[in-house]
Amino acid sequence: MTTNEYVALKLEDTDIQPSLLELEVEHYQELEGVPGFPQIYLDGGQDEMRVMAFELLGPSLEDLFVYCGRRFSLKTVLMIADQLLGRLFDLHNAGIVHRDIKPSNLLLGNGANNWMIYMVDLGCASWFRYAGDDFDPLQDDDGFLRLLGTPTFASVQGHTGHGTVCLKTLMIVLR
Repeated sequence: MTTNEYVALKLEDTDIQPSLLELEVEHYQELEGVPGFPQIYLDGGQDEMRVMAFELLGPSLEDLFVYCGRRFSLKTVLMIADQLLGRLFDLHNAGIVHRDIKPSNLLLGNGANNWMIYMVDLGCASWFRYAGDDFDPLQDDDGFLRLLGTPTFASVQGHTGHGTVCLKTLMIVLR
């Protein structure tokens, strides 16, 4: 209100327990200052809603893909992959698993950062710990990983409840 800057808002009803928005704010605070993750300006409550105000970003990769006739050049794909590997490295280095990576959760920046891809929507994200060959379980009582996020973009292992194998392999590759 005082700077007249536009921001993005994310709202959640206070009846939702546990709060996904509060956990999302924690994840963004852990990534504060890391390029490619939006800056949080405000988090808290107003009336019966939790509110998070954060950096307003540009169009998503999904928007750009549609705009480009659902075709990206090889050069564009490689430039996207280069940035996304960096984002995943930073995210996992902070001990966070996104669990909902999809084109609509990858946004371009605004202004001088309009070339940078930002990773957003950490509402399904979770903490994990890498200790040799063991991971903290992000599992249900039956020992299977819960499928969170968007099924269209989930791996086969995620659908069958064996996503830990993929995560473990990815961590080894990124290290």
